[in-house]
Amino acid sequence: MFIGLSKMLGKSKIRIGAGLRITKSNAWFMWFILLMYYMILMCWYCMVLCFWMIYAIGYGIFALIRWVVRKFKK
Repeated sequence: MFIGLSKMLGKSKIRIGAGLRITKSNAWFMWFILLMYYMILMCWYCMVLCFWMIYAIGYGIFALIRWVVRKFKK
C-alpha cells in the first residue's frame, strides 16, 4: 500500500509532496506520522474556526450597536 501526502500548486499540474510504501516493518512509524499530520491539520482548522467565530461575534456586536444607535437617533 502506498500513502502520499501532497499538494497541488495553484492551478498548475505540479505536485509537491512525499510518499512512502507501507510494509510490515514501517507500518507503525507511518501510522504515527499520519497521526501527527492529521493532529496538526485539526489544530489548524480549529484555529481558523476560532478566528471566524471571533469575527462573527465582533460583527454581531457591531451590528447590534449600529441597530441601537439608529433606533435612538429617530
